[in-house]
This record gives sequence, C-alpha cells and structure tokens, in this order.
Amino acid sequence: MSDPLPEHELIIIGGGVAGLAAGIYSVRSRIDTLLIERAFPGGLAFSTHLIENYPGFPGGISGPELTGKFEAQGRELGLKIDNRGVSSIHPADDGFVLTTSAGALKTKAVIIATGVTPKQLGIPGETEFFTRGVSYCATCDGPLFRDREVAVLGGGDSAVQEAIYLSRLCSKVHLIHRRDRLRATPILQEKAEEKPNLEFHLSNIPEAIEGKERVEGVRLRNLKTGESKLLRVDAVFVYVGYNPHTEFLGDLIELDDGYIITDDDMSTSREGIFAAGDVRKKPLRQISTAVSDGAVAATSAEQYLENIESSVKTETDENKKLMLRLKRIEGQIRGIQRLLQQGHDCKAVLQQISAARAALFRAGIHSAVANFRRCAYDGKGATTDFHEDIERFLETLEKFS
Repeated sequence: MSDPLPEHELIIIGGGVAGLAAGIYSVRSRIDTLLIERAFPGGLAFSTHLIENYPGFPGGISGPELTGKFEAQGRELGLKIDNRGVSSIHPADDGFVLTTSAGALKTKAVIIATGVTPKQLGIPGETEFFTRGVSYCATCDGPLFRDREVAVLGGGDSAVQEAIYLSRLCSKVHLIHRRDRLRATPILQEKAEEKPNLEFHLSNIPEAIEGKERVEGVRLRNLKTGESKLLRVDAVFVYVGYNPHTEFLGDLIELDDGYIITDDDMSTSREGIFAAGDVRKKPLRQISTAVSDGAVAATSAEQYLENIESSVKTETDENKKLMLRLKRIEGQIRGIQRLLQQGHDCKAVLQQISAARAALFRAGIHSAVANFRRCAYDGKGATTDFHEDIERFLETLEKFS
C-alpha cells in the first residue's frame, strides 16, 4: 500500500506578486497553504529596475526590493514556499492532484498565478541588454527614459498604445514594424499619427540591439530596399506579445489564446480552481492589478473551502439520521429471516416484506445500502453482517416480487 500524498487545503502555483498576495491573504485566514514557484519568488516584477507606479513608495522602489518585501511578509505570516515545477493538475476525490518535479501533491483548491513571459525577438543584444535599455513594459520603465529617444518594436494594439504613452515622456519615439501597415485598431493609429514626436518605420525588421554597457541603438533592415542602418536610441521596448504559462493545464479549464478565463471572483470554468495575475485574460497587467487579483482569488478560495466543510457536515448529519432509521429497519429484516427459517407461509412473509419495503423506501434504499457499505468497512456503526442482511433482503424481494 502506497503512502498517502502530502495534502494541503490550498496550493498556489506561481510566486509572482499575484501568488504572493494570495498567499498572504490565505494564511491570514488560517488556511493551510503551500505556494509553489519553479524559479524564485517575484515573477516579472523582480526583474524591473525601478517601480514608480506602485502606491506607497515615493521616489520608487526596485523590483527585487518590493517583491522581497512581499515574500518576507508572507513567510512571516507562515506561508510555506516550495521550489518545484508543476507539470499537470488532475481532478481527484475531494480535490485535485498536482504532478510536480518533486512528487505528487493533493489539495482541495488551487490558485493559478503562473504569469506570462514576454515573447522575445531572438536577435543579438536582446538578452544581453535586458534591464539595461531593453524592456518589455513601457508603463514600468518608460519614465526612466524621460526626454530621451527610444524605439518600440511591434505593430499591434499593445505596441501602438505604449508608443503613444512613451510619446508623452520621451523626446522622440520610433515605432518599428515589419509590415507595411500597422495591425492596431484604426482609432489607435489615428492617435499615434497625431503625435508629432512619434516616427513610423514600416517594412523594417530589427536585426540586432547594439551598445557597450547599455543600449545605444537598434540595427534595422528595410524589407523593401534591403538597406541596413543603425537607429540611435537609448532604449528598446519590445511588444510582440506574451506567452502565458498555462501549457501544463491541457483542457482542464477554459482558456482564450492561452489566457485563463475567470469571472470577477477569479473563479475558472472548473469549481475549486481560481486564477490571478497576468495569466488571466484581462485588460491591464500591472503589479497593482495582480495584487488585487491575488486578494480576490484567496478570498474566493476561502469561501469555497468553507462551503465544502459545511457540505460535509450536512452530509454527516444526514447520515446519522439515516443510520437511526436503518437500525429500526434491521429488526424487520431479521424478523423476515426468522419467518423464512421457520417455514411460515408466503402470506406472513409478504406482510413483513411490505412493511420493511415501505420503511426502506422512506429512508432511501440506495443511500442506505451505500451508507452501510461504508460503515461496514470503516467500523463506525453498522457491521458487515448487517450489510449482508440487507443484500439477502434485496434478494428475497426479488423472489417474492
């Protein structure tokens, strides 16, 4: 017989700010919580050099410092954090089983806060200059380049929106797109065209990001002329999309282009599974919205766990009442057996069967049999002999019906 799986009331998958916020709320509610993070706590926010738009920190705060405070607060309250990856989630009796890199775990509820990873271009200099001029978040890092010249790579809604935002901060913004027209909605394109310091470089692709200690420029190639040139900029903002970390979910819950669909309570399409943070389908992905998601998800998970506990208590009370009814019926069944053993005529036996049949019908024969089968094996009331008596009675019913 294999050992039982380690079990927790709630498991949070993902240690970014959404997961850490959910963990803080859940442990304060005295929920047995385990947070699983495959790398290190903090998520994308950890990689941000300076965060100036999170309330409460005049002058800003670094990503590592802010997320470190989140983690320290969680651990101080009793949040358990484990480094492991999750490869799958499967529904199981009374909850879910998670397959992880360090063995299987069981839980009654799950919060998925696995976040996203910005899609990369895969060109030279992109990785080398990350956080040193290469950014995937204009809202986060744009103010660092106030009154300077920057480039935005991409042609969809996100790229154009961020280019418009940066045009209010930077001296000049270069919007670079590989096609001869933008993919953004017409109204966004119109707004972008109205910005005098926003220049379009269509039919151009970035070949490399260049510099010494920091970004100094991006090398472009014109797809129509083949010409290559170095565009001098102090930062490159990459907006070619994100990859949500939901590959391990399969068809467990409903997704939209890889993002998890939730309601306002952070509930997913499967009861007992919640989602928070950037991995959700949502209009704005910021630290503040991730924290909010985590708080709501933890509160919803707490309510779900309370409902489960209440349901189990109600079922237990109903089972106790059923046991009392069946104890009374037991005497009738044993009386039938004695009549049969003593060779009484069918009329007398049928009268007893009719009374027992009516009693069993009122009690619910299927529930009764299932209840006594459980009790017979766990030793909490009924005996195996009595279960066998019920089976004999059912066989007798078949003979006389």
